Amino acid sequence: MNGQRALSAAAILTAVLLARSEAATAGHPLPLHDGFYLDAEVPCGEAYTAGMLQIMGDRFESGNNLCTIKAVSREGRSFTVTHECQEASTGAKSSGKLTMVIPDDHTVVLGPEDDPMRYRYCPISMLPASFRDAKELVPDTPPFQ
Repeated sequence: MNGQRALSAAAILTAVLLARSEAATAGHPLPLHDGFYLDAEVPCGEAYTAGMLQIMGDRFESGNNLCTIKAVSREGRSFTVTHECQEASTGAKSSGKLTMVIPDDHTVVLGPEDDPMRYRYCPISMLPASFRDAKELVPDTPPFQ
């Protein structure tokens, strides 16, 4: 996967989703394991930040964006997430909707049907040494201000 596609996937992720809105349940509004998700085409041992997504209960981090999930709607395995994000370096806030398909608790698919990005869960122990001190539930970006 090239850097351009990784950045576009990060942009897609920080965009957000809806169909029939319901308040997100506290803690874990999506049926995903907390932790790091990597582009499925990249081995866990070759992970790099731009190609990763971190799920932390009702929050997710992609690139420099830390997002809070505000609402989730579901139709089968397709989820629409409404979120609010803050960009770490500028503090700029945004909100939006993102649609994702979640086939199981270790896989998430984002993007259009004709060019989807599949991410899979990678345990910290399988990531490069530079990630070994990371915490699955602690974002790299600062909290919202």
